[in-house]
Amino acid sequence: MKTLLLCFLVVFTASNISAQDNEGDDGVDTRNVRPAKINPLKGAPLRDRLYVGGDLNFNYGRNFLFFGFSPFVGYKITEDFSFGAGPKYQIYNYNDPSFSYKDDAYGGSIFTRYLIGEWGIVQAEAEIFNATNNSVFIQGDRATVGTLLGCIGYRQGSEQGYYQVLLCYDLVDDSNSPNRYMYMAGIPLFIRGGLVINL
Repeated sequence: MKTLLLCFLVVFTASNISAQDNEGDDGVDTRNVRPAKINPLKGAPLRDRLYVGGDLNFNYGRNFLFFGFSPFVGYKITEDFSFGAGPKYQIYNYNDPSFSYKDDAYGGSIFTRYLIGEWGIVQAEAEIFNATNNSVFIQGDRATVGTLLGCIGYRQGSEQGYYQVLLCYDLVDDSNSPNRYMYMAGIPLFIRGGLVINL
């Protein structure tokens, strides 16, 4: 019985000493406490939270040429999470001996993005365009077209800025969407690249 009591006291004392080693100055157990993640942008001036940039879209073939430009400005909520907006302009030109066609679209977008690790990007973007209405046979008729993009991408650069390449999927896939000129083999998937500069 004395041996059992002695063993109990040794185990109890050892566990009590171990618990005291894991306590902070305020007596709180710190074994499973993670340090709070501090947002380095908290209280930062507006300039430190802003970035500017632009994306380019380009596609060409034997008889056609497509070009799109999308400047934007973004606001960082944290170092990794941000949102932004910007105007968009796209032009499409098709020429062959028997037929010629020219189209353009203009509008804007809002986006939110999350930077993953040292190189990854995940982005959701809503676009609205004034574009040619392909659902009617009236030349010059225009339509308001909305798209919703889900994008993943790669970035490379420094703290001052980086270039990016995004692979985007058009979730709406509207028949009037000007993005259709960039689709890969009829799939609403396209690539665009650009530059981001931190202010």
